[in-house]
Amino acid sequence: MADGMDGSATSLSLSSSFCYSIATALSRKAQVQTRVIRRTVNKLFRIPAKRPKVVGFIKDVVRQYSDHEFRRHFRLARPVAEKLVAEFAVSYAANKTCMRDVASSFGMSESTVYRVLQRVAQFLMTLGPSVIKFPADLENLTSSFEKVSGMPAVIGCIDGSYVKIQCPTNKFASTYCNRHHYLSLTLQAVCDHKRRFLDAFTGTSSKMHDSHVFSLSPLSKNIASVCQGRYHILGDAAYPLREHLLTPYRGYGAMNKQQKGFNFKFSGTRVLIESAVSTLKKRFRQLMYLELHSIHWLNKFIVSCCILHNLCIDYGDEEPDDDNDDDGAPNAIQWENCTDNHSYKTDEERALHKLGEIKRAKVLTKLLRGDCGK
Repeated sequence: MADGMDGSATSLSLSSSFCYSIATALSRKAQVQTRVIRRTVNKLFRIPAKRPKVVGFIKDVVRQYSDHEFRRHFRLARPVAEKLVAEFAVSYAANKTCMRDVASSFGMSESTVYRVLQRVAQFLMTLGPSVIKFPADLENLTSSFEKVSGMPAVIGCIDGSYVKIQCPTNKFASTYCNRHHYLSLTLQAVCDHKRRFLDAFTGTSSKMHDSHVFSLSPLSKNIASVCQGRYHILGDAAYPLREHLLTPYRGYGAMNKQQKGFNFKFSGTRVLIESAVSTLKKRFRQLMYLELHSIHWLNKFIVSCCILHNLCIDYGDEEPDDDNDDDGAPNAIQWENCTDNHSYKTDEERALHKLGEIKRAKVLTKLLRGDCGK
């Protein structure tokens, strides 16, 4: 190769042997790169002896969430979540995910996640009697309810809601098929003016009518003592009219102006329970479709979510972010379509219904006189 560097055009020439050595080196480099890529791909798709966890998922990811991001992901305010349960338990309950995904994110086996979730649920169930209950001071409760739409002597609103499930182990699917043709359990809940649950009962098939579910619940046996002989709970047209369980007037064409006005105020108060259940399902998305197989575990999980719901309200976290998802939205009540489809077969049932009619008429009279608070 000429070595002239005198400012004139420089002539460079490469010997054929030097060109060959360069080509060989490049070929070897390409082979090395190919082997590196192949090893990388093999590592990527090879089943590991031990599944690696997402390193620092809690410390480096969850802890770095802003308050808004934390709330959107877990559907709880950060201070509330820290006071309740471990992050992964809330993550499972709050999102429509599976235990496998939670286990992968938090570096646990599915069996560990399952056991911990059961322990958390059991812990929450021990809190249940002190969290889900009617208050001792019912007078203040009725005053708060009356401020909603003017209905007097109300201590709660009741409704039943379907929780979609898979067929439980050792059960027949047809037993749990509701009128909408999917499998579900019924959650019967009573709430107060803050949308806190005062009573929760679940475990019955949604194939049963709400009135039948109510008859099986402890509340139906104790409602007179719960209401202290003076107060009442508001239920929709699916429930039987009783002295302490009022329902709206039915048969739109036969109602007078006063009865329609009663129904309007009635609906304005009773809608609180629909809002409460809607909030529950928006906050805990697992309740949209539970993939648990044991009836005992299903019941415990549903009630645990109700307990968490109350604790959220107690800590000031009343509403989850709205993702414009209507799955948990309350249903509109069309009183025009409500007809009396209850058949009272015994003298006792007819007598109880009559007492309910008398009580409802008294409430209507108080509304017309405008002396509900007196």
